[in-house]
Amino acid sequence: MTAAEALQAVQFVTVKGRRFVVLSIEDWETLVEWMEDLEDTQIARTAFAELSAAGGDRQRAGWRTWDEVEFEFDIVDTAQFVVDARGNRQAVLVDYRLWEELLTSLEDQEDAEEIRRLREAGEEAIPWEQAKAELRAKGFDV
Repeated sequence: MTAAEALQAVQFVTVKGRRFVVLSIEDWETLVEWMEDLEDTQIARTAFAELSAAGGDRQRAGWRTWDEVEFEFDIVDTAQFVVDARGNRQAVLVDYRLWEELLTSLEDQEDAEEIRRLREAGEEAIPWEQAKAELRAKGFDV
């Protein structure tokens, strides 16, 4: 299953006024792996460019310590798992607000990767206002 398929397989529930997203454990693992791959790729590219510009000095390059980034893993840590009678994980519940943050983060990372790919391919960039005008002319609501 691809990450895009996992995103489409979610179910939404409301319990005592709180919204949650429910995914199968397989979909959750696919999504987490995809997110980690996207993050790792972007982080590595940026970090090594900054390290090179800083002459190999990690501190000057702005590299952070583990203590400074540990909190960024909250979404994975706050997931609640549904288990069967034997304790095997079957599904996961994610708070809806965290789900929206996850989607935004994934979309931003995908956009950054696409921009990088297009730049490497020599694609021409156009201003956002021009892009919106062209999309509206084709009948899209932007």
